[in-house]
Amino acid sequence: MVDCPAEAPERSQRLVNLGRVTLFVVYLIQVCLFVSFLVKHLHNYAYIAWFAWFIPAFVLFCYLFCKGAKPYADNDKAIRGVWITWGLYILALVVTVVTIFATFAHKLTGITGSDNLSINGLVGTLCLTPVLLILLLQLTISPSYQKPVLLSSLFVALNLFDGIKMLEMFLAQNEADFDLNMATEVFIILFACCCFILSPVRLVRTKFMAYGTVKARKATSSGVVILEIFLINLPFLVLRCVIWGKYEAAIFMAKNIVALVIGVIEFLVLKGILKWGGNTTGEHDVEHT
Repeated sequence: MVDCPAEAPERSQRLVNLGRVTLFVVYLIQVCLFVSFLVKHLHNYAYIAWFAWFIPAFVLFCYLFCKGAKPYADNDKAIRGVWITWGLYILALVVTVVTIFATFAHKLTGITGSDNLSINGLVGTLCLTPVLLILLLQLTISPSYQKPVLLSSLFVALNLFDGIKMLEMFLAQNEADFDLNMATEVFIILFACCCFILSPVRLVRTKFMAYGTVKARKATSSGVVILEIFLINLPFLVLRCVIWGKYEAAIFMAKNIVALVIGVIEFLVLKGILKWGGNTTGEHDVEHT
């Protein structure tokens, strides 16, 4: 099948413009809050320049919205620019998260919730990330691909919330009156960052074809499934089991178990080991790349 632009249904320009404004406002709020956390808790106004980490993604945001006659990405090559944009944002996010949790995150655990730059403030700031993801994908990718894009973004958003919940366990130590050893804290931060880093990787599983059709890249999908098993759901489940008596997270433990089962089944189907829907190889729905 020839990879050509999809014929997109009409969108309400007012709603599109409202969505774009919302995206930029949410992005600006999150960046400003991150900078505020760094300046306040590291007692150094030089961290105002931290916003520079988020400039490359912002520039690409603007490019995607203002690139000329085409208001959105409508083929596989153009959609790669969306993945790159999200990847640049995730790079800035991971650097910020590592800096915060390696320096003053423990101090936040002793601050009351009335302070906007405390535990609740930081968790709320992180929770803006899945919002940005969904807005970005819905506003930059052709509406012809709306259903598969929405499905992918929801799965990625769920993983992002899972990673944020892991970081919340780190922050809740004083409030919940428990202590984590150094190794557990390091693993929480490490695997939470892996979860964030894998979000743009998961998005490249899908190849966008002509006329709004999509199919999975077989080799890429198999690799992503393995990475999600061993870098997200399995370590998160183990960590939650280790600290179960101190901090319960039954809902996300169930999520990790379900995701592990689905991941194993999906990997076996992609490898042709397990028959699913009468197609053992997925050759009609899957590309070998």
